[in-house]
Amino acid sequence: MKVLPMLLALAVPGLCWAEDPQTFEGAGVVFEVQVEKNLVDIDHRLYRLPNSTVRNGMPSLFQVKPGSVVSYSGTVSQPWSTITDIYIHKQMSEQELAEMIEK
Repeated sequence: MKVLPMLLALAVPGLCWAEDPQTFEGAGVVFEVQVEKNLVDIDHRLYRLPNSTVRNGMPSLFQVKPGSVVSYSGTVSQPWSTITDIYIHKQMSEQELAEMIEK
């Protein structure tokens, strides 16, 4: 009889490890990039952007810059959530925008 409660006690903590991590997604404007800390400020909220998050074969951290418009997703963690995928939207130059308006 004591075996069943013992097996349950051992099995329950294992269920916690099987939980899927919380995820998030968003879009916004990059305000600051702290390369030395692998942090990026998007809409005044800090996120961890590890070198393993890659775009076009290069770490995304080195491609984003203040003013970039981005879409991103990742996993919730403390103290900063981690971006695991990021898309940097192409921004038109003033000349490209003027040419598009003229058409």
